[in-house]
Amino acid sequence: MKTHAKQPLPSKPHYLTLDALRGVAAVMVVVFHIMETHMALAGGTSRDTLLNHTYLAVDFFFLLSGFVLAYAYDDRRRELPFLAFAKRRLIRLQPMVVLGGLLGASVFYAHGAPAVGWGGIPETPVWRWALVALLGCLLLPVPKALDIRGWGEMFPLNAVSWSLFYEYVGNVAYALVLRWLPTRALAAFVGAMACGAAAWLLLGPSGDLLRGWMLTWGHVGVALLRLFLSFGLGLLLARVARPCRVRAPFWVLAALLAAFFAVPRLGGEAAFWLNGLYELFGVLVLFPLIVWLGSGETRPAEAPFCRWLGELSYPLYITHFPLVLTYTAIVANAGWHSLSQSWPLAALTVAAAIALAWCSARFYDAPFRRWLTRRTA
Repeated sequence: MKTHAKQPLPSKPHYLTLDALRGVAAVMVVVFHIMETHMALAGGTSRDTLLNHTYLAVDFFFLLSGFVLAYAYDDRRRELPFLAFAKRRLIRLQPMVVLGGLLGASVFYAHGAPAVGWGGIPETPVWRWALVALLGCLLLPVPKALDIRGWGEMFPLNAVSWSLFYEYVGNVAYALVLRWLPTRALAAFVGAMACGAAAWLLLGPSGDLLRGWMLTWGHVGVALLRLFLSFGLGLLLARVARPCRVRAPFWVLAALLAAFFAVPRLGGEAAFWLNGLYELFGVLVLFPLIVWLGSGETRPAEAPFCRWLGELSYPLYITHFPLVLTYTAIVANAGWHSLSQSWPLAALTVAAAIALAWCSARFYDAPFRRWLTRRTA
């Protein structure tokens, strides 16, 4: 009697417009981090950074993640037990986490100790560097005692890994709890997160969501709030929103997203709540609207470009920061505190980050994930 192996669960078609919007946000994050370099060198604060609200790209990523996961798995959750789901997500995310960690580790000593608060890099013992690199590749946050760069980050060698850590938290929560919740219970959960975010943004000490990358109670608490609000909102949107019938061109949605990110900080010291109100509008209204409109365009006119930008988005986000840190070291040592002095190098850094992401996606991530999928089928 012949037996037939169970066929793997097929993937659903991608939302090309949403994939491309993730790419737009990733490119803006690269530029934002370069702007942060000059803010730090000029003695400013995070509130002075150009493209000020680009850090909310993380919340946009969380929203997209929840929306896409619900689209892909909600209607076949019983066919995909926890371990099978975890395997899929690890294969999708972990290879690039490892590459980003190795890139950050490989250029660490080359940064020296430029005038941006990087004390002690040349004196860091190799064993400590190797341990931090290993933990980073495993996506395990490091305590303050292992902070080898001096900025108090959870992942000193590739700081952007903090959002991937919380992405994993969201994925585990989805697999174990959130995907089983009735829609009303999920809506109540999202409502509670929205109330918490409103209280923090309108009544809190800073009027922004600019936290998450440190292993402190304040950062962890705000990071979990950001995660579960946007991730849960994405799940809810995928469940209850009817397909959009309005043809919203990709370029219009991309311009709308970029314009929101580029608005300077609002309110000043005397009215933090005004900036908080702006961020609350973005997270609760604008981002879900953009995702809803983008999900209605299944065959964008710019399909090849959207596909390319979507494939580039995750590799670009997770690998660009070591290049930005290298840029920071160069301009700090050269005394180029103004972007007007170093804009050719800044443009080259952005181009190099995009080229590195493209090579990583084509020659490492995609073939390695195919191999892992075959090996674990």
